[in-house]
Amino acid sequence: MDFMLALAGILLLAILFLFISQVFKIPSIVSFLVIGMLAGPYGLGLITDESSIETVGEIGIMLLLFTIGLEFSFDKLLKSWRTVIIGGLVQLCTTIVAITVAAYVLGVPFSAAVVFGFIISLSSTAIVMKILQERREVDTLQGRTLFGILIFQDLAIIPMILITPVFMGSGGPDLNALPLGVGKVAGILLVVVVLARWVIPGLLYHVARQKSRELFFITIAGICILVAWLTNQAGLSFTLGAFLAGLIIGESDYNIDALSHIIPFRDVFAAVFFLSIGM
Repeated sequence: MDFMLALAGILLLAILFLFISQVFKIPSIVSFLVIGMLAGPYGLGLITDESSIETVGEIGIMLLLFTIGLEFSFDKLLKSWRTVIIGGLVQLCTTIVAITVAAYVLGVPFSAAVVFGFIISLSSTAIVMKILQERREVDTLQGRTLFGILIFQDLAIIPMILITPVFMGSGGPDLNALPLGVGKVAGILLVVVVLARWVIPGLLYHVARQKSRELFFITIAGICILVAWLTNQAGLSFTLGAFLAGLIIGESDYNIDALSHIIPFRDVFAAVFFLSIGM
């Protein structure tokens, strides 16, 4: 189908369903998922190249977590360490045990049931934070609690990956890789702290003195992508890296300027991400 015709069709669907969602107080995410189902290859077939749309959408989720990081601070994050560790541990353990028992009772082999428990215990940071943002609850008690648990889940992915081969019968965990993995995470966190305290504030000060919107925007985007890439090299997610990049810039005097540059792009790209999931 002609690209412009497909785009026009998706926009018409978006206007219709977003209007309906506003009337009935339905989260916009639900509308985007339904639009993606209708426009995708299993619906009206307006868009068939899902991979390209998903790639663009991943950028939107990075920008979403980046802007949330801009609104947080290291102090708020450190104060909620009990929530991150205790809340995250309780949520993961109870979910894994419950799903494992339920799947085993239904006849699923124990090893596969445990892996199902791992999978279901993890939440979508993008969806949760998008809903909280729409409800203006990111900086509330429940918002900080949920985000702390989501951070714990992102960190828990590493031991899950190491343990999974045991349950799948493909050998034991690679214990030799464990110190390296822990060292990578510690090293990345150290780099993030150094950047936040000593490097980025000075860099943004010199960039802002040039009074160029283009230079400032490219610098902000570059910091986001660089920190996300470094975090991914440590075995963590791009989205967690984007959040850390937001925290770094949020510690400077230019967080409001950065937020104003990113928000228009964030909403568009995030919408594309949820459309791609619907497809």
